[in-house]
Amino acid sequence: MIENILFIIVLSGQVMVISYFFPGRIIRRINFIFDSYPQSTYPNLYPEPVENYRNGLRIYKRMNIIIMLAGFCLIAYLLFSSRSGEWDRTIVTALFFIQYIPILLVEIKYNQYYKLMRLTAKSTIRRAELNPRRLFDFVSPFSIGLALVVYIAFILFIIYVEQFDFPWFGGYLNVAGITAVNLFFAGIILWNMYGKKKDPYQSYDDRNNQIGHISRQMIFLSIAVTLFISLEIILAGVEMRHIQPLTTSIYFQLLAAISLRTLRIENMNFEVYKEGKAAAI
Repeated sequence: MIENILFIIVLSGQVMVISYFFPGRIIRRINFIFDSYPQSTYPNLYPEPVENYRNGLRIYKRMNIIIMLAGFCLIAYLLFSSRSGEWDRTIVTALFFIQYIPILLVEIKYNQYYKLMRLTAKSTIRRAELNPRRLFDFVSPFSIGLALVVYIAFILFIIYVEQFDFPWFGGYLNVAGITAVNLFFAGIILWNMYGKKKDPYQSYDDRNNQIGHISRQMIFLSIAVTLFISLEIILAGVEMRHIQPLTTSIYFQLLAAISLRTLRIENMNFEVYKEGKAAAI
């Protein structure tokens, strides 16, 4: 009974955090930009009429409201129905992927936005940055060291668990999976450090801040994923799989907290988007 109540509480938190709290922050942030940096004064910021972006924001808001209401309907059903808990983890995961749909659509629209911004840029000035970028310019050695320690500890942990011959244990496939995930995160960091910038008007300092922000996100995600997989193996090994729906939901909320953190607007240079400012591609 207590576990069911805890599951309902944690699942309610997942609905509120991912479909209400974070979308609300994003909506307030974008509305602040609309109000503080209007198209009339900052035309480079809007390659399309601002109303197009307002309509997109309204769609994003409605999608999250619908998903939030559907989530609470699901919780009400779970609360007043008898169930074994066998499908709880599947429910948590399915809900998360549904909640992620609006975020995915926003990412797609952002990519389209930056492509259009590059196409409509008034200049193609190319500026060479004389200072080469190095990873430690953006993240602390401690963060990198911590991620490496967690990764090595995970490998040792897998070697230790392998000796028990659990029939469900994936063995070194876990190491291969975590290694692939870490390589993917490393690829994102390198692409942001050395790839072509999306925003042709973005200032040098803002780009460096963005690279640092994304790099720290990827390192935190690497640590979070590795620790979560370790916890899942431990819970299965000590026959506590009934707790996994709770840990999975908390993990998804942690991923959202890390992934949806954004740079502070007040630290960004919006002067580059004013009328007459040239792009530096």
